[in-house]
Amino acid sequence: MLLPRLTARLDQEAPGVSLVVRNTSRSVGLPMLEDGTVELIAGNFPEPPTHMREELLYEEDFICAGRGDHPNLGEPLDLDRYLALRHIQVSMKGNPSGYVDAVLAEKGLKRNVAVTVGHFLMAPMLVDASDLVATEPRRLFSPLAGRLPLRLLPPPIDIPLFRVVQTWHSRHDSDSGHQWLRRILREVGQQV
Repeated sequence: MLLPRLTARLDQEAPGVSLVVRNTSRSVGLPMLEDGTVELIAGNFPEPPTHMREELLYEEDFICAGRGDHPNLGEPLDLDRYLALRHIQVSMKGNPSGYVDAVLAEKGLKRNVAVTVGHFLMAPMLVDASDLVATEPRRLFSPLAGRLPLRLLPPPIDIPLFRVVQTWHSRHDSDSGHQWLRRILREVGQQV
């Protein structure tokens, strides 16, 4: 969500700056900062230790997405229909359950996860080409709704918002280049 706007800003303001983007996750992001593998992470991560800094970029909610002519995706989307649909789950580790499933489990409910993929960008294409339904971050699907014939609906259950933050090690606090990059990322986060 952040990278297209970030690279556009870098093209305008600092065309000589190179950016290396690495895959990370909730479980490895903070250790990557600790050992210096990366200097800055952005996403949804656990609370960092006191020698690291964190800044909220935005809070994200969820949307249900299905192809525009999905035969069983009615409006409004009620809970019984939602649970009966075939779902796609995004998990970089290949886990067939995630955040949405944990929310459902708290209510004693379970959805039918038929396909698990390892990257968020696969989900819109698979939803568009099948009867699968995705319950994913709104900012993932909303920009694609004008490009793909997708139907976006509010989930039939309350799913708590999640935080998207930028996090860095305190050793970079006074680095002027790092401060500049954090400022740009903060501004980009306000635009998504």
